[in-house]
Amino acid sequence: MEHKKRIVDRDGQALDIERSIDAIAAARHDDEETIELFVKPLRARVTVNDIANVDVERVLSAYETTFVTWGDGLGRAGNIQRAAAKIDGTILLPGQTFSFNEKVGPRSPENGFVMAPEIQGDELVSGYGGGTCQVSSTLHAATLFGAMEVIERQNHSRPSSYTMPGMDATVAYPVVDLKIRNNLSFPIMIHAYLPKPTAIRVELLGGDPVAKVSYAYGVGHVEDFVRRIKVVGYLPAGRSFRKQKGTRGMDVTSVVTVSYFDGRVEERKYFSGYRPAPEVFWVAPGYTDQDLPPLPEHAKGVEGQTTARNDTSDTYPM
Repeated sequence: MEHKKRIVDRDGQALDIERSIDAIAAARHDDEETIELFVKPLRARVTVNDIANVDVERVLSAYETTFVTWGDGLGRAGNIQRAAAKIDGTILLPGQTFSFNEKVGPRSPENGFVMAPEIQGDELVSGYGGGTCQVSSTLHAATLFGAMEVIERQNHSRPSSYTMPGMDATVAYPVVDLKIRNNLSFPIMIHAYLPKPTAIRVELLGGDPVAKVSYAYGVGHVEDFVRRIKVVGYLPAGRSFRKQKGTRGMDVTSVVTVSYFDGRVEERKYFSGYRPAPEVFWVAPGYTDQDLPPLPEHAKGVEGQTTARNDTSDTYPM
């Protein structure tokens, strides 16, 4: 895929467990007896017949996002690479719909995923498959710029650092999915790979661009966040640290303008609602307010200790 070349597929082999067990059971079990195990052909995931009608040398659209590989990012990087490999080479015929969850499967250790930070509620926690959403978001963006159809998409609870507001697409197996449809006249192949250790790139192959696509977003409402204080019993006296940076909530309207080369212009709008994420401090028992720094900008108070004032509403140009 890296060189956009076709390579003939070859059948592999898989152990035929049932027939092999029958052979073992039927053997005499004499000393130095040889028992022949049975194998069955294993077809390649993508064959030459599958790609015969896909022009892999033509790029319909592409999108790339970056990530880190140090600290908590190490697990995310592994999950990103695993999820990318799961969707790489997928072919969508005209009219066919792609389900991210169906293709990637459960985010579990049995499926090759590891623990990494993920959003649960309004806080970051450790969970299997953290980072997978960056792959789905990168695919979502490539779909938009390819003028393909997004059937099902849900935004994160907060804006993502690796892409623009409104361009993210969260996934959670099996209930929250990203589904796209090939509404074009030619088959498409998804090429998802890491061009370097700190980037995930998704290319949609199979034909030349059918339109010039632009993306813009507007913010209609912004909500300030609170500071959340958690007392952690094992911290030494006087110890405190910021576990999570606070972020403001916002309502985002996205506008995708598709200017087809045949003269048609299509405008697609959709909404993303991001909730404010609290600033979280972990503190030792017996802490005092003087142990913590002043509230940061856009923090409206300490959770449980303040009456929320009216939310701020800011409007930004598209």
